Amino acid sequence: MSLTTPSSKDADSHANADIKNSMKTNFFDFLSAPALVKQHEEDRFISTCANFLKNKYNVNEDAAYAIAHCLFARMNDARLHYHTPIHVLSLFDFADDYQIHLQNHDKLAIWFHDAIYEINSAECRNETSSVDFMIALLQDYLDYNDYIKAAYIIEDTTMHLEPLKHNSSDLVLDLDLSNFAYNREMHNVANQAVRKEYSQYSDQQFATGRLNFLKKFLNKGFIYRTPLFKDQFETIALTNIEEDIKECQRILT
Repeated sequence: MSLTTPSSKDADSHANADIKNSMKTNFFDFLSAPALVKQHEEDRFISTCANFLKNKYNVNEDAAYAIAHCLFARMNDARLHYHTPIHVLSLFDFADDYQIHLQNHDKLAIWFHDAIYEINSAECRNETSSVDFMIALLQDYLDYNDYIKAAYIIEDTTMHLEPLKHNSSDLVLDLDLSNFAYNREMHNVANQAVRKEYSQYSDQQFATGRLNFLKKFLNKGFIYRTPLFKDQFETIALTNIEEDIKECQRILT
């Protein structure tokens, strides 16, 4: 006989619905999410990361959970609103939703690619620091060959606006830009989170920098690198970018 009464089932159902509804409006901004959502997503981040390390790299359970807790704590930075643990989970959710196959080194790179994110850091500093952080946590548990591919991918996330001489990082780079493939409502949620991260700038200053960044994407001639993303998401990404450019121009006029 189940110990769960109908009333507790209803309560669980309402709680889960509250989580889903809250996440629609706090998709990236972990710190401003309701307490129930924060606890749910913290548990999901830590357990998913730990189980990945345990099942794919044979990291013992205690160490796997310690690493996952450490990564979560590092990303749970009060200054950040977009580059949060939710950003990492969103990449995995996107891959799951569209049945995108990721190799283990892709997943490892996703977990750690924004482990260190300092606003206005020197070029490439965040990426190299994230690699150093990953290696410091994993070098006693993973072989060099297990994490070096992930390290290269993380370093390549500095190259969103540049061509690469290889395609081994393409899928993770495309996933890192999957917010451009969201519907307009969810893309705006992501935009608002980015804006909050750079709240020290005026609207005009932020719009100027954002406009320059977005125009570079258009001038590059493509948003996504892999055939899968090009075929399914390039059009909506271009539409979102064009709308973002109009919004920046509106602020600056």
